[in-house]
Amino acid sequence: MRIGKLPFVLMFALATSFAGCGDDDGGMDAGTDTGPGDDTGPGDDTGPGDDTGPGDDAGPGDDAGDDAGAEMFAFTTTWVDDGMSPLEGVAVDLYDGADLDTVIGSGTTDAAGSVTIDIPAVEGFYVAHGSIADHKDTWLFGTEGVSADGARETPITLIGNVSWGILHGAAGITPDPALGAVVAVGQPMGTVTASSGTVVYRIGGVPMPAATMADESGQALIGNADVGDIMITASGSAPDQMRTLQVFADSLTIGGIVNGL
Repeated sequence: MRIGKLPFVLMFALATSFAGCGDDDGGMDAGTDTGPGDDTGPGDDTGPGDDTGPGDDAGPGDDAGDDAGAEMFAFTTTWVDDGMSPLEGVAVDLYDGADLDTVIGSGTTDAAGSVTIDIPAVEGFYVAHGSIADHKDTWLFGTEGVSADGARETPITLIGNVSWGILHGAAGITPDPALGAVVAVGQPMGTVTASSGTVVYRIGGVPMPAATMADESGQALIGNADVGDIMITASGSAPDQMRTLQVFADSLTIGGIVNGL
């Protein structure tokens, strides 16, 4: 395994992918089950009809009708390899950050590395998961929701298996496939602490094990983090900010800790 400076294209790809963690379209939820068509409306089980009549659960006022009528928005993401070339055939799943057990939309990237997926409104923040052979799965945790048609402007980088080893080698870490890695975007010239894993700051896009704080990008690599929740704290000139992300085995999680970065 080569240890030292990363190839320039890998440095550039990682830096541009991670720099866009806070550029997402924001918004509020387009609707909830408390509207006229919810279970407390005229067509619920307390209405005039019995369970087999017009007022039963299969009627127009049930939850299935609510879901079918939810407003959908076209959301576009673009995926590239660590040489900044578009990746065709990436399987992309989108989630509401409040529920990572439920896919709200999925698709496959085209020759330009882009895919547009119709999803319902996301009130908090969205999560995008990309997967393709010979690359590490990547989970991007956005910082804002979706309430209109739009696109993530910054491409998301899927790191190849070889580059994965180079990235960790530069950080002085031997990657454990049972664990995962995180790139966190904290405060410029600040520090990052995590509830698990080894934190290495990225200076000029390159992991520097001897560095004691981030550069102006605020980026830190957290290697060999435990699978599951990870609490990350970003400190610096502004008040501390914390965020809980998810770590997945042999995969990369990207997340902004400080809003706006």
